[in-house]
Amino acid sequence: MDLFHSPEFSSHVEELMEEHHVPGVSIAIVQNETIASTGYGKLSFEPPVPCTADTLFNIASASKSLTAASVGLLIDDNKHYPEVQYDATMSNLLPGDFVTSEAGYTESITVEDILSHRSGIPPHDFSYMSSRAAEPDDANMMYIVATYLIEKKAGISFADFVRKHFFGPLEMNSTSLQPEAARVKGLGDCITAGYIWDADSREYKELQTPGSPEAQGVGFIITSVNDYIRWVKAMMNHEGPITEGIYKGLVKSRIFQNPEAENLNLHDGADPGFGTVHFFLPEFKFGSAIFGNSSDGGIVAAIVMRELIDEVLRVPRAERPDWNKIVSAENSGGKNSDEEKLHLKLSPGIQEPQPQKTPLNRSMGFTLTLEHICDQTKYIAHMSDFLEGGYDPLIAEFKLEGDKASKLGVDLESDIEELIWFTRVQ
Repeated sequence: MDLFHSPEFSSHVEELMEEHHVPGVSIAIVQNETIASTGYGKLSFEPPVPCTADTLFNIASASKSLTAASVGLLIDDNKHYPEVQYDATMSNLLPGDFVTSEAGYTESITVEDILSHRSGIPPHDFSYMSSRAAEPDDANMMYIVATYLIEKKAGISFADFVRKHFFGPLEMNSTSLQPEAARVKGLGDCITAGYIWDADSREYKELQTPGSPEAQGVGFIITSVNDYIRWVKAMMNHEGPITEGIYKGLVKSRIFQNPEAENLNLHDGADPGFGTVHFFLPEFKFGSAIFGNSSDGGIVAAIVMRELIDEVLRVPRAERPDWNKIVSAENSGGKNSDEEKLHLKLSPGIQEPQPQKTPLNRSMGFTLTLEHICDQTKYIAHMSDFLEGGYDPLIAEFKLEGDKASKLGVDLESDIEELIWFTRVQ
């Protein structure tokens, strides 16, 4: 692709990085069998180290692609795992281990459901203990359940499974599950920190993200675009461990969004300090991996992805949208409006917040600043993540027993119509 190698493209990417405050970006492309890659900006500021195509990133939720493919390998192996199929129920595959709140759900959720995000079970990203806790928990997310299924059936750890079936055969020699595994290989200096732009101080906040074993299968594959484009190429061209049958099972449409669009396979990822995307257009034999080392790296990745797709589809330049403007608008906040809506929902007819009499709070991986609205029980909770900060408004409500609060409910999961309740233990 001539565009990728042009000085104009490099200048454009660097301008996007400056506008959206992304210190470093790595990009790799594959066209048929040919791979090209490059890096822009910095891996770190102190000491100053350039970002290259070999820089290692936490690719966040983009890691789910390999988790799904790992399950696909089990499904394809009818000799050893005939019971593992897309329509197999999880409770039959993991009897006694896969149990939900209702028997009907337990008995009906399939492998296909958990991989397609249609189990009906929300991610609960803020409801579990991280590796920093005295007693770490597993996240209640279905892709972690998928890795448990893999481990139970294959008899080896998920890390060993992906190393045996993907990293090794595809010569992804710099790729690891969890940052500590990369450091053990001697690749610690190649791992980029994550960055957050502080608009007030106009400085970057550096995040040395620790490992997150509780997020296994959901994220924390540590890789470079030079390594990861090998996985994109294998999927696109049905190479290595990816057979025609595995490919069809993975890309089959389960939820339709735009059935008239070109066939585009992609997965993005976002963690504090990181934004990534990888994609391929099977009919055009073109794919790419784009990684950024800031929380807005995903914005730059989304813009560049769409511009590369326009180039592949040969969209006339006069007809190409301003993707920077469109993606930036999609990611702009509307939090003041959101807060006004929560005020109205909590306290219709009450114009001014009532004074708070008993300040209460609770934190689990984040801080809630409670603004009392009415009835001594209803609040707007402003949530600040322990890594990224923020001031996101949420509904919060206390249940009282006598003069003490016995429960705190917070609207931590927007996909369900009730609060997540925390019970006071002392």
